[in-house]
Amino acid sequence: MNEFIPEKISDIKVGDSVLLKWDGYRGVPKYLSGSWAEVIEIKKTTIIVQPATIVGTITIKVQQISKVRQHD
Repeated sequence: MNEFIPEKISDIKVGDSVLLKWDGYRGVPKYLSGSWAEVIEIKKTTIIVQPATIVGTITIKVQQISKVRQHD
């Protein structure tokens, strides 16, 4: 297992776990900050993730990720 702070969207792959970070903008609600989510789809400038604590998906930007955990 490899953990790192992402610098760009290409650092992230589908299936990775990401630690969400609230930054005051759209995407990550304050109550989801600090929770883990699984990457479902990667688009040109956004990432679709499924948080572990809610049903459904949210669309975020790479700046709203504190840490990435890649599984081998």
